[in-house]
Amino acid sequence: MNEESLPWRVVQTRSRSEKKTAAYIQAMGVKLYLPLQKRKKQWSDRTKVVEEPLFPGYLFAQFEEGQRYPVLNTPGVVRIVSFGGEYASIPDAQIDALQNFSYLDNEVLVVNNELLSGQEVLIASGPFKNLSGRLVRHNGKGKLLIEFVALGQGLLVELDRTKLILR
Repeated sequence: MNEESLPWRVVQTRSRSEKKTAAYIQAMGVKLYLPLQKRKKQWSDRTKVVEEPLFPGYLFAQFEEGQRYPVLNTPGVVRIVSFGGEYASIPDAQIDALQNFSYLDNEVLVVNNELLSGQEVLIASGPFKNLSGRLVRHNGKGKLLIEFVALGQGLLVELDRTKLILR
């Protein structure tokens, strides 16, 4: 099977072991993506910018059926996320949008006072273009919590209203 046609799977890892687990899986020749974000951490004696997983406890991998058991047996892997007996699959467009986002230092997303919780939304432009999810919370000040269904996790983002399409 061609690597381009392989679906992106969601791999759950042990807490705070995403980077090490990703290194083990990559060493097996599996294509993977671990979205990271830069955060400023404050200690009593210094401030440091560190890279942390955008989705703690999860990474994305493309692998053939024959590689499933080696991936599952990798140190740090808890499971391959599935719903109703089917492995969760992430569209290439969403992985591409996350990869584009990782190159930015600032968060980008939508301001819309007419949004209601539970609405399906699609990002029309910017680094999250073609990324879709469900609006969980909107505080009226430009901050949105969008749940990406395949992960079952939310991502707090800020957007310009013109970048959002309601589905």
